Amino acid sequence: MLKVCLESMRKEAGLPFDLMVFDNGSCAQVRDFLISEKDAGRIQYLILSERNMGKGGAWNVIFAARRARSSPIPTAMCLFSPTWLSRSVQVLETFPNTGMVTARPFRSRPSLSARRLLGRRKRAMQNWRTGHFIPWETFLEFNLSLGQTEEENRKVYAETKDWRIQF
Repeated sequence: MLKVCLESMRKEAGLPFDLMVFDNGSCAQVRDFLISEKDAGRIQYLILSERNMGKGGAWNVIFAARRARSSPIPTAMCLFSPTWLSRSVQVLETFPNTGMVTARPFRSRPSLSARRLLGRRKRAMQNWRTGHFIPWETFLEFNLSLGQTEEENRKVYAETKDWRIQF
């Protein structure tokens, strides 16, 4: 799966990039594969951790080591959509004060999102709306890849909404 993920990342980026991999305490077989990818020039920066530091610990190392402000940081095995990187960079360049861009068609718990969005609205008074902006097919495809059922997803999709903020 790691090999497929890395190939997809490189093939679908839509622009050239240097690849930095942080191995968060993987088994010897994975470390050996990553080292061979580095030796073959397919990974430009490889950081190996003796033990798993958790996502937060890994991010601390990655953020300190990265060369560019806009650095994609996938945190799981996934397949990448065409032009995933070029489109994400376009968002960051269009909105330079953006902290993070995700291409995941994911809805977080309303209690967590609403608090942040309401705080932003009070500060900037921007135009914002709620609705179903993520197409059902995209939402379902992503969540099925996580092992969820279509029935579960129909319920979540019906009971939750996306937020669109226009600056």
